[in-house]
Amino acid sequence: MTQLNTSLILPKTYFGAPPGKNTYYLAGPIRGTDDWQAEAVVILANLDPGCTIVCPCRWDDTHPLSIYRVIPDNGVGGNLFELLTRQTQWERVWMSYAAAHGCLIFWLPCENTVGPRPKEDGPYARDTYGELGRYSNLVSSDQNCLKMSIGADPKLPESFGLSQIKCNLDIDFAYGYPIFDTLQKTLEVAVEHANS
Repeated sequence: MTQLNTSLILPKTYFGAPPGKNTYYLAGPIRGTDDWQAEAVVILANLDPGCTIVCPCRWDDTHPLSIYRVIPDNGVGGNLFELLTRQTQWERVWMSYAAAHGCLIFWLPCENTVGPRPKEDGPYARDTYGELGRYSNLVSSDQNCLKMSIGADPKLPESFGLSQIKCNLDIDFAYGYPIFDTLQKTLEVAVEHANS
């Protein structure tokens, strides 16, 4: 792998302002799908060198991209990020930060047939549904300040509910909101949003 010019924030590291000009948050299913986030990090680092990417995956030191993670500065007293003890809290703060200081990215891939999400953990993409609803509503009410890019694998089965997601976006944005059919295009538009 060639050297990337990016800073990577992984759960649950808490520190002050991200080092890059633009911050991107990778929202979407983690369990039961391929490591699409790793592909997204490489693409974003090439599209917007020097950016900061926030990834909710709990990659350990053996993951090839872990060398780009920002080491937390926990010496700053009273830092908001130090108060976040649950991953859900951490995610909410970083999703909001990215929407205002770069772009919040949603990618909706197909569930992996070889290693699907365990049924006892709930339905595939369970958390993503709620996050997408929350942030589409926030972005639609403040489109001048908040930015979001959404993409979905065109092979998603109808049972995933993509048609309902599109319907909700049409309602939230009155004119509809584009859902791109490749990860590459979703990320390209995210960079355009961040730099606009």
